[in-house]
Amino acid sequence: MRKSVQPRAPPTLSRSRNASTADLGRSFLLVVVVVVVVVVVVVRFIGVLEDQKIDKGILIYKTNMTPSANKVIQAMANQYDLGSFAESDLLVNITQHTLVPKHDVLSPDDKALLLQK
Repeated sequence: MRKSVQPRAPPTLSRSRNASTADLGRSFLLVVVVVVVVVVVVVRFIGVLEDQKIDKGILIYKTNMTPSANKVIQAMANQYDLGSFAESDLLVNITQHTLVPKHDVLSPDDKALLLQK
């Protein structure tokens, strides 16, 4: 008997509004490769959201964002679900996580013993 797998709903970024699972809407991801994100970049990002009628946006920037650009994102939080993240905050080396056990190479004898179990 096969078990049917139901697809999961995509995660939402609702910070200021409560989004129901029936009305998830569309999201837009912008990865910025400039050194510093300024107000102009954020205003253009919000312009794309308006033009395409998208209510959720994620802005990922390389190094830093100016305080004024951050204020624009906070000011638009009542109209859009916006998230901004530094690229370095999203990069994780899973092998250095505290819950990952130490990995050792098994000797041929230990491998044979493990395979017999």
